[in-house]
Amino acid sequence: MITIGAQHLFDGHAIAGETVVMIEGDRVVSVDAAGSTAIEDCDYHAAWLTPGFIDIDSGIGLKEESLGVEGNDWNESTDAVTPEMQALDGLTPYDTSLTKALMGGVTTALVMPGGANVVGGRGAIVHLAGPTVTEMCIRAPFGVKFSLGNDPKRTHGQKRTPMTRMGNAFLIRDLLMRARDYKEKKKEFNMKYEALLPLLAGDDIAFIRALRSDDIVTAMRLAGEFGLRYVITGAYDADLVTDQLKAGHVSVAFGPLIMSRTDEEARRLHPANAGKLLEAGVDMAVISGHPNYPEKYLHTSLGFLVGQGLSAERVLSTVTSVPARILGLEGLGEIRPGAAADLALFGAEPWEPAGVATLTMIAGKPVYTRS
Repeated sequence: MITIGAQHLFDGHAIAGETVVMIEGDRVVSVDAAGSTAIEDCDYHAAWLTPGFIDIDSGIGLKEESLGVEGNDWNESTDAVTPEMQALDGLTPYDTSLTKALMGGVTTALVMPGGANVVGGRGAIVHLAGPTVTEMCIRAPFGVKFSLGNDPKRTHGQKRTPMTRMGNAFLIRDLLMRARDYKEKKKEFNMKYEALLPLLAGDDIAFIRALRSDDIVTAMRLAGEFGLRYVITGAYDADLVTDQLKAGHVSVAFGPLIMSRTDEEARRLHPANAGKLLEAGVDMAVISGHPNYPEKYLHTSLGFLVGQGLSAERVLSTVTSVPARILGLEGLGEIRPGAAADLALFGAEPWEPAGVATLTMIAGKPVYTRS
């Protein structure tokens, strides 16, 4: 039995004062209000205790830190359409970014192929600690990565499709129509189409990278044509189509909140855009954008939203209970009896730079301790 005493507890939905959380094995067994004396008697102490953070569109482990081509397995860019690729096959548990992410309180990520292909492949939900990817894996394959906008055009558009946004949409529509026909007739085995059958059946989720507002609307239109469950990722210009997103009950994975504006598509990127979505009631998770922006700093990204006057509960939920619900991860993203003991202990407010985790736990076991 392990006890954690916290001056402030965020349980995935609300903030409470002094609390003692009891863990047995890999589960939380009790969450009780307590005085300072009870907290002092606990095994671990924290100024703030939160669920482990969840990043729902990350390249961590696929593009290794400080390595060149030998550590870059993010995009299989030999073909613009590769739904049969699986992120788990390229993910290394030895990427130093994983340990650094644990320092920021991130315990779980949906690792996805990058955005260089119109269809990049299928993702894997993993814990960020473990000796092998098999032991890290929570669910795989999971999710299908699609990408609209400039990245596929830049990668593949040298006198071949896609050179335009029309080409991006055509390749997605053509692939999904062929996969739907394959599902009905299934004459000859095809791995590309097999990878899309769960998506067409409503048992998987499309994660569609769309940064500009016109690409977001194209993504919504394509998903509607084929009845897909989907999430818009990136979404830098999503504030321009807030009404459409709300009307369609569309989930958004916004991020990174900050990065260099070297690309035209990032021209309007600003944390205020994400804040507008939250204020309007759009279902939104915040993502780090790793490797373009390190996953370790996901927690500090939240400070930009808190600084705009958004409630800390609303902001913290964007990296805990909201992404857990989007991914269907029962027991993650919350601190309650029966929930998984994936926890982050902070020495200060989690969204502050000084709030770097003092202890991070996965399944009730410490995986990072600040020395």
